[in-house]
Amino acid sequence: MDVAYGILAWELRQDSRVTVLERTNARTLTPEMLGETCNIVTADVSFISLKKIFPAINEVLKSDGLCVCLIKPQFEASSRQVGKNGVLKDPTDLPPLLLSIAESAAEQGLYLNALTVSPIHGTNGNIEYLAEFNRTSGIMPDRWHALIEKAIEEQPDI
Repeated sequence: MDVAYGILAWELRQDSRVTVLERTNARTLTPEMLGETCNIVTADVSFISLKKIFPAINEVLKSDGLCVCLIKPQFEASSRQVGKNGVLKDPTDLPPLLLSIAESAAEQGLYLNALTVSPIHGTNGNIEYLAEFNRTSGIMPDRWHALIEKAIEEQPDI
């Protein structure tokens, strides 16, 4: 799914297991659009917060499904927290941003199960994070801070 058109890799476009939805806003995704609910949802969104698409993910994910999201802090932060180059100005803003993502997902019944630094930097050197959410075996909220700190301490292997 993408709001754009023609971006999806040809190999994925040809895979019968992949449902291609172009010119579609993730916030409007429904199971009816897919014809079924999903075992796995992956999300890599730009210029929008993941918080805005968690309700749609909740709708399309099976009860035992898995969701993997690329967290891009520059799109979760306020404009005052991000410099002209799109990178967070103050690294101390990162833990609360990541925590707010976990909390927002939990409000939709999607619980943080794993968090790690992405091995690939975003544009302008942004450090991004991969988060795994599911409905059944999330890490207890009182452990999220430790998980977040551990992920922040990891160094991307580029």
